[in-house]
Amino acid sequence: MERITATRIAAEHFNRGRTFLNEDKYDEAILEFDQALAKEVLFRDIRHHTLMHKGIAHTRRGQLYLDKGNYDQAIADFTAVLSYNTHSHEALFGRGCAYHLKNEFERAIDDYTAFLMLCPENTEIREKLKEVLSCNSGEKSFENE
Repeated sequence: MERITATRIAAEHFNRGRTFLNEDKYDEAILEFDQALAKEVLFRDIRHHTLMHKGIAHTRRGQLYLDKGNYDQAIADFTAVLSYNTHSHEALFGRGCAYHLKNEFERAIDDYTAFLMLCPENTEIREKLKEVLSCNSGEKSFENE
């Protein structure tokens, strides 16, 4: 009974987070996703759909952190998603962008490449990969001078 109540509370926070996100109230959305994710054990224990909600909450919060320039927090959320869903396109893309913006080009290349292995036809990621490869080669040639 206690687990069901806690799961319901986590779902309420998750839904409020989505509502705030749709209303462009990003700080409020982050707080609600924080509350939902605080029930991590319950998310993991109950049913498959709650694990999906957890992944969505991490992904949405990661996107919010990315938009706010909190790259380390974004990376942490996207990495959490990838720990239980290695094929999450959104998490690979978001984490790759965060690494790219932090000038961690090798890590960005790894994530963009992993994304392309899942979706080889994606032109947006191909362009991002070209961009980060050119940044990375420029950094290496600068270091060699």
